Amino acid sequence: MEKNFFEVFPVLKVNGEMQQLLADTKVQRVVSNQARTRLRVYLKGTRLIQKKHIFQLERNIKNQLFPGQELSIKIMEHYQLSAQYTPKTLMDIYKDSI
Repeated sequence: MEKNFFEVFPVLKVNGEMQQLLADTKVQRVVSNQARTRLRVYLKGTRLIQKKHIFQLERNIKNQLFPGQELSIKIMEHYQLSAQYTPKTLMDIYKDSI
């Protein structure tokens, strides 16, 4: 069952740009390993989020929600884009974040 990002992480603080991007993003699932040392968050969005922002989001989740714990956070993003995005268009726009 998908939920809005801020329904799953209601107390997480992010900057204004990320706030807007994440408002349109759904969390498909959150998975932890048995030892609770790794957490994977599966996201589904309709707008691309640059990889540097994804890395910052991983750090924000760890620092704000799990401070002092030995835990690695990995965000697995999946995008459902409109037909206006072709491989060439995507490369032109997002080549800096690859």
